[in-house]
Amino acid sequence: LFIGFPFYTLYLFVVPMIVLDGGTTKTQIASISNTLFTCVLLIFNLLVLKLDLIGAGLACSLNYLLPLGIIVPKFFNKNCLFTVSIKDLDLSHIKNVIKNGFASGVSYLFYSVVQILGNIYANKIAGPIGLTASTIAYNAWPLVCAFFNATASSSSTLASLFYGERDKLGIKHVYSKALKFSLYLTLANSTIWVWIDFTSLE
Repeated sequence: LFIGFPFYTLYLFVVPMIVLDGGTTKTQIASISNTLFTCVLLIFNLLVLKLDLIGAGLACSLNYLLPLGIIVPKFFNKNCLFTVSIKDLDLSHIKNVIKNGFASGVSYLFYSVVQILGNIYANKIAGPIGLTASTIAYNAWPLVCAFFNATASSSSTLASLFYGERDKLGIKHVYSKALKFSLYLTLANSTIWVWIDFTSLE
């Protein structure tokens, strides 16, 4: 998984920038291609190459290469709002980046620790079946919150622009629409998963 971490990080970084540049369709295509590419890699690694867990890990590590291949070339377009320039790289801003992202980083770290401890406890109490159930439960969380997280990421990027322009009405409008949209979709998504859960128990 650590092999794919740089690609995953780069993907999270460039998608909001492309959205701001009007590349919503391109990011949607990249997202769909990411899902399809992951399925193809999983099938090829597991069924053709017989790599088992290693194959699954490679598939989940390299799955962002295709969407990055779709998005990144746009930065080299002269009409793009953002451009890639190594000579303008200012390392003095790294401290501010770490400071601003510290709270989010601690949150993800805490969630990872809780997941590890939960898996250990489930394995101790119920054995492999408990470990499997615990792993599935933790992995289902991103599915339930997928729409909310995606909307929050996009709205935060847009709100930061309005904040720079001191446009309070723009910020209020973005967050108001984003909150309603994400809550409705998350509620519908959660309802579906609860229904699937109760159906599987019958």
